[in-house]
Amino acid sequence: MKISHISTDTIKTFCKIDSKDDDELLPIFKTAAINYIKKYTGYKLVFDECEEFAFAYLVLINEMSNNRSATVTEDKINKLLEGILSMNCMNLL
Repeated sequence: MKISHISTDTIKTFCKIDSKDDDELLPIFKTAAINYIKKYTGYKLVFDECEEFAFAYLVLINEMSNNRSATVTEDKINKLLEGILSMNCMNLL
């Protein structure tokens, strides 16, 4: 599945969001997740062709939905997320 094919309902199911309270925040989380993937991997235009990014996209949105703290308490990236993105990384520096 490509990121562009992931519906808001799929995101809400994955993130276990039952109410409409987060509906205003989801577009922000979606944009931030896409930008994170693009910047981490170096993909700009063709990132949607890599289907592995769909799961990373969902994981990022879930992390953003669950962790809304303005302070950073842990500086480690989710290992599964890091593995998926690193395997497809064009940024070799």
